[in-house]
Amino acid sequence: MMRVAMNSTSKFKSSDWMEPPMVANTSGRRIQFQQSHSFFDENYFKDGKRSKKSLYEDYRWLPELTKPLAAAICRFTGIIKSDVVVDYGCARGYLVRAFIENGIEAFGIDVSEYAITHSDHIVREKLHHLTNETLAEAFETLGCSKVDWLIAKDVFEHIDPFVLHRTLRDAANMGIKLYVLVPLGDMGRYRIPDYELDASHIIAEDEDWWCELFESSGYVVEKLRHEVEGIKQSALPLHKKGNCQFVLKPQAADRRV
Repeated sequence: MMRVAMNSTSKFKSSDWMEPPMVANTSGRRIQFQQSHSFFDENYFKDGKRSKKSLYEDYRWLPELTKPLAAAICRFTGIIKSDVVVDYGCARGYLVRAFIENGIEAFGIDVSEYAITHSDHIVREKLHHLTNETLAEAFETLGCSKVDWLIAKDVFEHIDPFVLHRTLRDAANMGIKLYVLVPLGDMGRYRIPDYELDASHIIAEDEDWWCELFESSGYVVEKLRHEVEGIKQSALPLHKKGNCQFVLKPQAADRRV
């Protein structure tokens, strides 16, 4: 049963934030992927299928798609004009640009040097190549005096669970709310088979696993949805529960309510 907390009843305490839940690894393939920032290069973003790196093909600015997406995320999360948003895993900055053009102050960070150096020139000064810094250090480099929301759309499945756990703990300690979209899997296999084609996908887990990760990292799952109007609805015919979207808030904030 999925644990969607709407109050301060989360069973995890700060002293319990030790390590993330185990990742299923039936095929052995994902555990063998060696995290390397250089993997996310031009081939990954522009020729992903032919290079067998990803599902991307000619990744580019598509305002007719990305601006409505940013607006849909705002509706789902409750992001308002006075909020500051950071797109965690911003790639070339297109969602950052869409937020800005929708009236939201936005920034972006990404581990891909290629993506940042080849980013949208309109928002390049609002993007940062993330190397070994903490979140706080990255925000300082960007000149963010406050951050209200992290946006992580199709990103967390690429990250080692222990690294992700530490990042989430840091964000929770800073009082940052999160919007997360991830593909779902069962026993290490994605519910939508095409997602197996991205060689950097290393987490293929179900709703309960993600809830446990978020709660053990200091978050309350405020919303959990498999379908949200205006966000990745094209994947629904492939599997009605192939993706999951979360709105998370820090447990400390939940206790103050």
